[in-house]
Parts: sequence; C-alpha cells; structure tokens
Amino acid sequence: MPDNNFLIKNGLTIGNTTVNTVANTTAFTIANSSVTYSYIAPTSAQKASTSYYLNANGSWASIGSPTFITLTDGATINWNAATSPYARVTLSGNRTIAAPTNLTPGPMSLIITQDSTGSRTVTWNAIFRWASSVPPDLSTAANATDFISFMTDGTYIYGSYLRGV
Repeated sequence: MPDNNFLIKNGLTIGNTTVNTVANTTAFTIANSSVTYSYIAPTSAQKASTSYYLNANGSWASIGSPTFITLTDGATINWNAATSPYARVTLSGNRTIAAPTNLTPGPMSLIITQDSTGSRTVTWNAIFRWASSVPPDLSTAANATDFISFMTDGTYIYGSYLRGV
C-alpha cells in the first residue's frame, strides 16, 4: 500500500494505519508518527442537508452562512483561525492584532467595532499584507464598524477593507 492518505471502501487508511470499524456517526482520531488525523461525525441535521461540508480543520461547517466568533479584546488580540476564519471584535483601547494561528488557505473576515469612546487604533502583525503596504485607516467615531476581508495562502494574509459600514 502506498504511504499517502486515501479512502478505501471499508475503512480509512492513513500511512500504514487502517481503521475498518468507523461508522459515519462515529468520531475518531488516529495518531500516526507526529501527525494526528481527526474526523468529527456529522450531526443528523448535517447529514440530512447538503449545506454542510467537512473543512480542512476536520470539523463540519455550513456552506454560505459563516459563523463569526467574538475575539477577546485585550492589548494583543489573538485569533485562532481553526475555530473560525470569520471573527469580530470591539476595541476598548489601542490594540495589536497578532498573527492568527492555524491558518489554512482560503478566505477570512474581521469586523472591527469601536467602543462607545471611539478613536481606537490597531497595529497589525507583519503577516498581514495590504495594497501599497498601507494598513486600514479605521473609522474613529464611537461605535463605528469596519469590515476587513482577507485571503490567506497559509503563510500571509492579504487584506482589503470597507470603512464605516
């Protein structure tokens, strides 16, 4: 058997490890050398709908209706892209956006809202790339919202933005 990953009729083969007892309602994890492969079983609603797909992180996602997670506001704002590539945050001070962890190639979005004071600024990690190397000029009014759209190749995150939406 080749050493690459592929599905076979009655089981899943990963390297030299074969699992033949996995039903489509069972979650499993296989550790092979230093890599762990996971499968999260779909819910009955996900199996009954064509609106879900198994994403690169091994979890089920809904097609066409991304879930925006709320990032924790703090001096440095951290973002785990495996949790969701779509996020929002309300700034209550001047902040730094850290390099998101667990990047997989594809789209990402961030909604930034000023708190009731406004005039908050953001410093971006060097992983973020902008047209003409110019980061977004965020809206500064109290409670103003900016929408930032990204595409990542897994190494860098390329952004564009809509101010004051």
